[in-house]
Amino acid sequence: MGFYNGLSKRNDPNEHAEPYQEKVFDYLRRDNTGVKISATPKIATSYKSDGTLQFTKLQYDIDSWNTPSMQALEVGDVVYTSKSSVTNGVSNLRNYPDTSANSSVIAKVEPHSKVKILAGPYESTSSANFFSFFKVSVNGKEGYMATSNLQGMEPATLTVPHATFPTNHRQPVGRVIIRDDVPLLRDNKDGTFTITETNEGNPTLVKGEMIKLFGAMGDYYNVGGDYYIKRYDPNMVVMIARANTRENIKLYVLKDGKLTEQGTTYGPGHNLRVYDYDSQYVYVGGSEETGLQVLKNDGSVLLYKGFATAKKPVNMYAPDGSVHKVIQPGERARVYSIDGDRLNVGGGYYLPNDKGLVNYSPH
Repeated sequence: MGFYNGLSKRNDPNEHAEPYQEKVFDYLRRDNTGVKISATPKIATSYKSDGTLQFTKLQYDIDSWNTPSMQALEVGDVVYTSKSSVTNGVSNLRNYPDTSANSSVIAKVEPHSKVKILAGPYESTSSANFFSFFKVSVNGKEGYMATSNLQGMEPATLTVPHATFPTNHRQPVGRVIIRDDVPLLRDNKDGTFTITETNEGNPTLVKGEMIKLFGAMGDYYNVGGDYYIKRYDPNMVVMIARANTRENIKLYVLKDGKLTEQGTTYGPGHNLRVYDYDSQYVYVGGSEETGLQVLKNDGSVLLYKGFATAKKPVNMYAPDGSVHKVIQPGERARVYSIDGDRLNVGGGYYLPNDKGLVNYSPH
């Protein structure tokens, strides 16, 4: 029998790289659970006089840990198969809602195939299975599929390691910077993709291109309309904003939890590419292997998403909804966030998110 002492110093995430609770999260992150959990944020801890660990902050709101549950699906819902890394990418369609001996695979289903829920959910009899089953219809066949192999087609947000963005506005949320050639894909609306040509007649996007990013669908990035590219991190990187330096600010390297000065200081007015951010840092380059290049997120930098340029006279609205002023054609304003029908330009002021009135361009 083993025992877990959650108040032991060895389980302090600030003192040890792999405390017990982090091992639990890592288990949940594995592919057999179907749960995607981002990195654990820094936890505030201290110690009592007797050496007992205590948590000085008891509640954290971590938006990136909000995980939609496929077990809440209802009869008639339409979802799609995900890419399973435990069965070579395909999802198993079974004759019985379990993985036990009396259950056999009747079909192998490719990723992003359309699935209709017919009945369920059904609980697995195996304690090792962290998922349920639904009776489904897919590719003209009926059978049972695990919830860990299902996903929604159009998630409401795009998430990078620390930052989450609404995609409820039909505007690009960032850019994908192509590091090596990747094929451009068209969604055939039947769970399959076809390699297609770019405007230049090339079936691939080439190194150096910066492609507008509108959202994500499983392992695919939506780059406009029915067009996608397969996510493969070595070949691409997502840029989500620009950081405008407001005063002198130092560049640091963050590696293995240690922060060291890099030797560079940016003066006011620099605009740096941003790949991620959290409450402590703005991530502007580097990698986990060599060290992440970061700025301190302490008010010395201002993050913005892009620019809105007026096509015709357009009202800028104050936080209370009254007209603040009129922006003339050709004038542009920085956009700090987008939400629904608003392009937020700072201080609670906003422009209408109307393509007939303004042209929005991401950073």
